[in-house]
Amino acid sequence: MRWESTSKGRWTYRLIPHLDCWLKRKHGQVNFHLTQILSGHGCFRNNLRRFGHEEADNCAHCQGQLEETAEHSVFSCVRFAGERDTLEARLGSTISVETFVPLMLMSEENWQAVSDFAAKVMTELRAEERRRNSEAT
Repeated sequence: MRWESTSKGRWTYRLIPHLDCWLKRKHGQVNFHLTQILSGHGCFRNNLRRFGHEEADNCAHCQGQLEETAEHSVFSCVRFAGERDTLEARLGSTISVETFVPLMLMSEENWQAVSDFAAKVMTELRAEERRRNSEAT
């Protein structure tokens, strides 16, 4: 009941609305990069800005004022289109907020595909953050 009613962790709740499927899974270890995506607490500019580590929270790679969030980075950012295409080919399905975790839970191979994708995305975001920080000093 608390999972459904709390105001915290809403991004994670959107990805994992039914905890029973997640908790009863037979495969898959959550690692550093997956945790960042599943929690939204990675090197996403909107998250970094919340803690005063960034002045802006917009995605530098997409047109307009799109906020760089976990959702944007995983599902729509142009900089990760190739990685997303590779992931979808490995999964045999298009990813969305609603399908991301269910696809992971379908098989060990799917879990590994998502984990590989997460590592690529988060490693690139971290590298970009480091570049911005070194340019600022």
